[in-house]
Amino acid sequence: MGTTYSQNFDGLSFAGGVWNDGTTVPNWYTLDPAGISATSYALNDGSLLDPGLCAFGNTNDRALGFAPNGNIGETMYVGWRLKNTTGQTIKSISINWTGEQWRADDNSEQYLNLHYILSASPITAIDNGILSSTGFDFITPQIFQNPALVLDGNLPANKVTTTSLITLDIPTGYEIMLVWETTDASQNHFMGLDDVSVTAKASQTISFPSPATKNYGDASFNFGATSTSGLIVSYSSSNTNVATISGSTVTIVGPGKSTITASQAGNSSYTAATNVVRTLNVRPKIPVPIEASNITTTSFQANWTADNGLNDASTSYLLQYANNKSFTSATSTTSTVKNKPLSGLTANTIYFYKIYANANGVISSFSTASAITTGTDYVTQNSGSWDTGSNWDVGYISNIANSITVQHAVNLSTFRDSVTTNTLIIKSTGKLTSSQKIVVLNQLIIEIDASGNTGQIYNTTNLVIATNAKIIIRKSFNENVWNFIGFPFQVNASSIYANGTTSTLTWGDFNLSNPGDFYVLRYDGQQRDNTGNGNYTGEGLNWKDVIPHVFTAKKGYIVATNTSRIIDFTLRGANVADITSLNTVTVPITQYNTNSFAGHRGWNLVTSPFVSAYNLGSALSQAPYYVYNGTNYTVINSDAGATSTVVPFRSYFVQALSSGISFAQGGKRTLAPAAKEVDNFDEINLRLSNGNTNLDDVTQVRLANNASSAYVIGQDAAKLFGMNPTVSYIYSKIDGYGVAVNSLPKNTSNIDFETKFATTGAFTISIYNIDNIANYSAVTLIDKATTNRVDLLTQNTYNFTVNSTGTTNRFSIELSPKIPTGTSVSTNNNILIQSQNSQATLTGLNQSATVKVYDMSGKQIYYNNTYTNNTSINFMSSGLYLFEIKTNQAVHQLKAFIK
Repeated sequence: MGTTYSQNFDGLSFAGGVWNDGTTVPNWYTLDPAGISATSYALNDGSLLDPGLCAFGNTNDRALGFAPNGNIGETMYVGWRLKNTTGQTIKSISINWTGEQWRADDNSEQYLNLHYILSASPITAIDNGILSSTGFDFITPQIFQNPALVLDGNLPANKVTTTSLITLDIPTGYEIMLVWETTDASQNHFMGLDDVSVTAKASQTISFPSPATKNYGDASFNFGATSTSGLIVSYSSSNTNVATISGSTVTIVGPGKSTITASQAGNSSYTAATNVVRTLNVRPKIPVPIEASNITTTSFQANWTADNGLNDASTSYLLQYANNKSFTSATSTTSTVKNKPLSGLTANTIYFYKIYANANGVISSFSTASAITTGTDYVTQNSGSWDTGSNWDVGYISNIANSITVQHAVNLSTFRDSVTTNTLIIKSTGKLTSSQKIVVLNQLIIEIDASGNTGQIYNTTNLVIATNAKIIIRKSFNENVWNFIGFPFQVNASSIYANGTTSTLTWGDFNLSNPGDFYVLRYDGQQRDNTGNGNYTGEGLNWKDVIPHVFTAKKGYIVATNTSRIIDFTLRGANVADITSLNTVTVPITQYNTNSFAGHRGWNLVTSPFVSAYNLGSALSQAPYYVYNGTNYTVINSDAGATSTVVPFRSYFVQALSSGISFAQGGKRTLAPAAKEVDNFDEINLRLSNGNTNLDDVTQVRLANNASSAYVIGQDAAKLFGMNPTVSYIYSKIDGYGVAVNSLPKNTSNIDFETKFATTGAFTISIYNIDNIANYSAVTLIDKATTNRVDLLTQNTYNFTVNSTGTTNRFSIELSPKIPTGTSVSTNNNILIQSQNSQATLTGLNQSATVKVYDMSGKQIYYNNTYTNNTSINFMSSGLYLFEIKTNQAVHQLKAFIK
């Protein structure tokens, strides 16, 4: 099959010769007007008028035909005998042949007609009585009046090539003879046959299984139809709003039905297959219920979304609703739009509803069941118990509500059954503590005011947010103020709206100068690690635009608006497993650790995973944390006593020690963390103030035996500068970098502090939490600008004046370790030490006493066992000294700085 057999007659002699049917040209036969086969043939270029079989041509290119004798109506034939030896039935043959005109001698068209003979037995001669017509012929292209004109049949103008497809069954072993017939006229054109080829074709069928029902939204696919020939099957779709087809790839573009036709046109070896038709059914998308609207005690409007592509407008819906989860005795109703008002309902009842879509008789599955209540609206009036009627605006609260607004601190205990409400609103002043199950069906709204006060939910049992419910974090912004924000769930730009509307706000790109309704920046800790550039001068290094516009769950950002506005950050309840979790939740962080200075490594901006405030003291394994309070950064250390609560949706910095922060449930309460064993250390806490406590800055030095003078993540804390230009700062330094917390070895004797003054005028440096200093007898602040020295353990505050703004290394601290004397010490005394000109005297003694004096290294430099008031003691150098005074009543220790 598919093999081509051809004959061009170029083997015929240039001089003519004997003709024998079947042998002169193998398998070719003739029949002249007398009904007998030709016995000879002559070479004829169109000028020889003798009748008979001719080899037309004047070169080596030959054509086979007859020169007619002019007897009107007589016929002449040439035929090609073929046999089916393929072993299968031939379904068609394709004949390609050329008719050539070698003489024009008539004013009308004349013909070569193609016929065939089919026989189960050998065909040894042309039998013109059993010819079957094919309907194919050659029509002479040239017509002339007398005189006759000799033509060159090889020229394009004088020949026509025809492809003739004969469709018939030729069983194996059968023969077929192709026969060309010409009929005589009184004046005749000369016609020849040349370049004949035959190709046999087999039949083929298509196997096309009925396609499985698809869903709108499914990936492109192939029907998988095959042909018995192995040739590729083509498809067409009757409804291109349902499916389009390119090659063998089917793309679903909408729900409904489409008739798919599979076809195979055949080729040189195979005939065209019979088309096979199948129906493709495409289900519409399952409707997605969203928050209901227009809720009253007897009605509500169910709403849903569904994108059904090109057939969206023609898709209809059926809704079922009932007052029970099993939908017993459910009511059904239809809608041609994506909502349905329901009325005549019973008050204070939970109704369940579900929806399916119908596209031209093809239906989707039902949506997941949703619920709504026909309850009452409740608003808190006071703090206290949930079950106290006077704490609500309409008295004792039912377990079924339309909306519950919490604007105070209230506690829901396990006294009652679970509470179900359509909408739960937690105002920025509200805090709901619940040990009972709360089900939110429609909307959970948590508000954050412009000052950062945040509504909170402390759930110690299940907080259930329905999958169709919308969660709204409603944040107020003052214009041109950067707010540290993060969400425990992903928020897309398309889900950020103006307060209480469905009007999407535009996300602007601050660094790219693309304007918007709000701007978002992320912190690039990897860049800081790579470059070693921190935000020490407040120039905004390492803050990058967020591309693409998505708030990633549990990551931190800063957000600002160029006008005061309220923004709703929203998502659906199906994606909020962590915020209602009663288990430990891990927040992923990244360890960027290539920089040679540890202070530049591992910076991440994160947020807590809950809707409650969180005590970072319960997640100390990753401390310190850096929390921005709107003016400055607060550092939360990794010691056992660190307790600091951050409100939900607030972002803060951390340097990664591992790949994640574990947030345990215990941190949901503002309780001190469990005790943690730490090395014994002394903690010096200093506060810089200009009198406005809102602008105070603090720094800390921690002294421990195992501490390093190098920067160690988890022990030291970098100094971060806030965005308020009126804040002045104090900090020590490690390797030239400012640190807010500096852990140093206990043998450290002197620490330099850098100050960055934003304003001039009166300032103070004070020490606080003195009880944390156990192993030092003096912490002496030295003002290098004035040479003043103050022991902050004795005089807690130092007052000074700043005459110019900027950064200066003005202060240092000198540490004096306590000197063990092996005696008990009394602090109840009236003894005074006076000093001048390298001398000191004691007053207030009631009797003589034993006096010992030690320098700060512990060396005894003076002894007198009969000391009396005003006896002079001489010193070789100025400095801090310890006086031990022993009387009959007690032993006293006093410190004094000798000038």
